[in-house]
Amino acid sequence: MITFDSDIIKQSQTMLNATEKELSIIFYSISPLSNRCTINFREWWLALIAATRRIEKTRVILSGWPKGNPQALATAQAAIQLAEAGAHVKIGNANVIIHPKTMCFDNKALLVGSHNATEAGFTRTRNISLTTTDQTDIGLFNDYFQNRWDSIK
Repeated sequence: MITFDSDIIKQSQTMLNATEKELSIIFYSISPLSNRCTINFREWWLALIAATRRIEKTRVILSGWPKGNPQALATAQAAIQLAEAGAHVKIGNANVIIHPKTMCFDNKALLVGSHNATEAGFTRTRNISLTTTDQTDIGLFNDYFQNRWDSIK
């Protein structure tokens, strides 16, 4: 299924709410809540935190950023909030860009897209995502995820 623009936030939030046991996430850019967030992004972020608290296993890979880059602080803040909710979080080396934007829900559905987990990524930029339940695709993603996970020290 292909999803465009603002429907991405609705679809991923629905999938977060239904996730029961395992969530694997890779994001290039991620930002926690701020006073400027729209209600839609705020609800999505709260759904992500609630899912992380509720499910058995959440692993998140975030791209590293050079010191001084504003995204470095946002990534660190998001990582802390996710870890406090129970997620296992790894931040990549700032010299190697981790660019995917993916979420795998209970190894049953995989969302891959161009959106970042930011206010702009879900509300102001034009994005497209693909959701699949194909087990071959999910297996390939899981292999990729595990390789990236293992490579980050």
